[in-house]
Amino acid sequence: MVEADRHCLDEIQQIRAATAALREVGLLIIDQHVAAGLRLAARDPDREAVMADLLRVLRAAMAEAG
Repeated sequence: MVEADRHCLDEIQQIRAATAALREVGLLIIDQHVAAGLRLAARDPDREAVMADLLRVLRAAMAEAG
């Protein structure tokens, strides 16, 4: 883009699109992690450890979004 002498706003738009796509991938990963964690917590006697892991992941995700 820079080499092709494109306008700066075009480059920013591409960066924002890539950032949005990566955010969606992150949400999919979190969704799968939470779903698996809840299934595990339902049958794992160490539910507290499973829930702590889920909270750690959610806190990390929220810190990035903040």
